[in-house]
Amino acid sequence: MSKVIMIVDDDKNNLAIQKEFLKPEYDIILATSGESALRRLARITPDLVLLDNIMPGMMGIEVLDEMQKDERLKRIPVIILTAEHDPTTEKECFIHGAADFITKPFASGVLLERIRKTLEFWELRNELEIQVFNKTREAETVVLQSIMAIANTIDAKDAYTKGHSERVAEYSAVIAKEMGWSEEEVQLLYNIALLHDIGKIGIPDSILNKPGRLTDDEFSIIKQHTVTGGEILKDIHSMQNAFIAARYHHERYDGRGYPNGLKGEEIPIYARVIAVADAYDAMTSNRVYRKKLSNKVVIDELKKGLGTQFDPKIGGIFVDILTRSEGTESDNSEEKEERMPEILNKQKFIDEFQTTHDYISGLYHKEYGMELIGQIPAKEDYTYCLIDIGNFRRLNKVYGRVQGDYVLEVVAGIISRNLKEDDFAYRVCGGSFGVCLLRQSEKEEILEYVNKVVEDFEKTKKKISVMEFCNIYIGISRTVCDGKDFEQIFSNADRALYFAKNAGENSYAFYHTAADEDVQENKGLGRLIKCLFSEEERKKGAVPGNKKLIRILDQIADFIRESNRSCSLILFELEPVRENLEEYSFGKDSMNNLELAAMEALRDSDSDIRLSSSQYLLILPESQDRNLQSFIKRVEQQYYRLDSSTRFELCSQYETGVQEEKTDSCA
Repeated sequence: MSKVIMIVDDDKNNLAIQKEFLKPEYDIILATSGESALRRLARITPDLVLLDNIMPGMMGIEVLDEMQKDERLKRIPVIILTAEHDPTTEKECFIHGAADFITKPFASGVLLERIRKTLEFWELRNELEIQVFNKTREAETVVLQSIMAIANTIDAKDAYTKGHSERVAEYSAVIAKEMGWSEEEVQLLYNIALLHDIGKIGIPDSILNKPGRLTDDEFSIIKQHTVTGGEILKDIHSMQNAFIAARYHHERYDGRGYPNGLKGEEIPIYARVIAVADAYDAMTSNRVYRKKLSNKVVIDELKKGLGTQFDPKIGGIFVDILTRSEGTESDNSEEKEERMPEILNKQKFIDEFQTTHDYISGLYHKEYGMELIGQIPAKEDYTYCLIDIGNFRRLNKVYGRVQGDYVLEVVAGIISRNLKEDDFAYRVCGGSFGVCLLRQSEKEEILEYVNKVVEDFEKTKKKISVMEFCNIYIGISRTVCDGKDFEQIFSNADRALYFAKNAGENSYAFYHTAADEDVQENKGLGRLIKCLFSEEERKKGAVPGNKKLIRILDQIADFIRESNRSCSLILFELEPVRENLEEYSFGKDSMNNLELAAMEALRDSDSDIRLSSSQYLLILPESQDRNLQSFIKRVEQQYYRLDSSTRFELCSQYETGVQEEKTDSCA
């Protein structure tokens, strides 16, 4: 696949010349200003940017600064091209993030070679980053295995507490998840909980395994395991809170614990969670001096300790979990008293999942999902959503499949926790999921779910670094307007997914047949103008969910306001000659040619925006010497000269006199 290079220069002659000698080896995208470059970079990720430094408006160095603020854009190498020969400028460009610096004039061969070298270096750097990340993950795995080995060694000192550390870690993780902690925070808590009793390694076996009551001196020695554990772990920088768990897990909420007598929220939260989990495991395990207690007795004891021994909020959460796990069985059931609570029974969970669920995402697997769809009554309307994680393959390549599986699990959680009771979701394949919203065909109901998923995804993405370049796209098909045949429903959702991906990151789209009047492809210029200055029109559903289009409308409105006069809008659109969805995927070259054709006709005061993969909008401040029809004809003629493809027909609409006070369209 050809590399993609964006050329940014306010001199259109320079753009044309550079495009001409680069296009045999690279796909080219053009921008005539720093502002338009950033607008394009918001939607696309080229492999390299050639950036002129001296431009009206934003200087190249300012564009670099904006790119450095974005985790995705800062990974793109930028070569600065400038006529300046000042060493200070060159130094400044490198400080601001440039990969290379070339002064004009330059030979085309030199530029080609510098581009090749920069791309090779960047690929090598990315490969090294991947290797470092994978090695780090391997090291973390080794550390975790070592932690497990240490925990098992500690537990082995006491014949009655085998597996104690791992169980406490599991219970702690259950509590943290219920409290809404992130996956990363839960994992950290699990790891440090494994080591909470590491100080027992220094306690004599004769005291640990003593069958009778401990003397005061012996109990003082036992209590020292918290101090010893804290000292052992205090210098473990990779898990900075590990010493907290070891030192403070026997502190009490009322201040009567040890070793420091901390009270209430003076006790670190990790230790407060582990204290509840530790007490629960102690009461539900056989000891040398007693048998394990029944679950009912344990719950009662935990309740008694709320506000005294345990943090009342954290302890209350765990009591709620245990109470829910009790179910509706009789309290006199001996079997119930002896078993572990179902929510903590890992083996039972695994056994249930094997027949119906995908083990990575935790959702239903494809076969079972299709079985459930087949059971939906023929007369019942429902909505089918096809949800796809954008750039999922790239994530797997950069961060490895272990992290890819983690992101699958996170996104699956977002999809499932926003479902209503009767709805269900399953994993289709890779980073794709199918969702059935039963008895939901009204647009408002669907949008409620879809918007929750998108918002949840955006919030989660900010917290999890490996999701930095992932997006979510949703294609939607409704039986109420698209028919009942599932193959057709799936196909329509798949096509809607394509339109969603063209609408910008974290977007969705409905597929509509002729029976559905609410077309959502935003093709009409009149429709776009209608909601240009009207927030009310947008809320009515003219551009539902399309955040990218809303941003574009804001940009257009700002441009028109700043021009202090009315403007003309021209919408060019590439229509496939044959109605074949596959043709859309080959339109990138044609759109680039359309963009170049338009740039040759634009003035400095004009502006341009690529609306989608097939739509291109020009905004022209009106002047008396401008003949729009002649302008459009010039663009069309130049486009057909540049584009030898017969797959697309270039269509156009225009509207004059557009300003904030006048939004009615006569196009």
